[in-house]
Amino acid sequence: MKSVWLASALFLVLVTGLAAQENGTIEGRVVNGTTGVPAAGLEVTLTHFSMEPMPPRTATTDDEGGFRFEGLPMGPRHGYVVSVDYAEVSYTSEFWRALQGETQHSLELWVYEITDSDQALRIARAHHVVVPQVQGLAVLELLVLANPGNRTFVPAGGSIAVPLPEGAVDLQLTEGDALGKVTLEEGVLHIRTPLPPGERELIYTYRLPLAGDSFRWQHSITYPIEFYDLLLPAGAASVSSPTLSHQGTRQIEEESYDYWSGQRLRAGERLTIEFADLPTRSSTPAVESPGLDVQAIVRWAGVALAAAGVGLALFYPRYRQRDTSPTSPSRKEER
Repeated sequence: MKSVWLASALFLVLVTGLAAQENGTIEGRVVNGTTGVPAAGLEVTLTHFSMEPMPPRTATTDDEGGFRFEGLPMGPRHGYVVSVDYAEVSYTSEFWRALQGETQHSLELWVYEITDSDQALRIARAHHVVVPQVQGLAVLELLVLANPGNRTFVPAGGSIAVPLPEGAVDLQLTEGDALGKVTLEEGVLHIRTPLPPGERELIYTYRLPLAGDSFRWQHSITYPIEFYDLLLPAGAASVSSPTLSHQGTRQIEEESYDYWSGQRLRAGERLTIEFADLPTRSSTPAVESPGLDVQAIVRWAGVALAAAGVGLALFYPRYRQRDTSPTSPSRKEER
């Protein structure tokens, strides 16, 4: 989330043209998503982003969970984020910037009780793009963690542990690690942040070193995986798996990819994929392997799942919480 704030603040600095400044109001309420009742007595913080930022303001929620900030400079050069801490977990609104002439904004923040039980956790989607190279398999993975419960999961061991395929090295986070809370340790991805109800997306790359023209992809499954798929440049290698089914060829931008997929993989299973006819230093690849275009892969994943009737929530790095019905927040002045 911090990276979103910084990017948003930078955007405000780059906005050209001065508009007449108007004062406005941001109001809302905080709801406990576990109990369904308003969260009273919580300190809400308003952070301002502009070329001349003002100090953070705070307000305390009233009996209806309401809060209100008045006298705020508005316009395209001013942006705001609202945050609240509950049960030692921080919850943050999306960045908001007023359009020309807009002077009011209402929002709702949900907080949750916590749990250290991971029984409800799922991997909603695990997308893989594999590009064979002489030095190894270059892999881009888009992982969507899902918490379908009504409590924020805080791992008792300090992290959510998600094993990568055996032999993975050179992990690089592309999206979803704004606070440096994701690491790779002995082939296991450790996510050291709470997981509220909803979904969290991570996009990262890693490499699987090769010792010849074949490779056995072995992946231990810790949490149930609802949808697992793999893309490989068409003709780059031979692939077989007892778990995944070949779904033909897909187009991403100008490139053709062979496509494999599987569904409802259970925790405790071991996924195996056999790669053969891989490029080596003494061979010439049958095709020139394209680079990994992260944005193109993300766009493709959304289109492919929409066509299959499965929604893909693409959100950069933030949590998607349950939709809530608009309400009229009670009035609570800032202090």
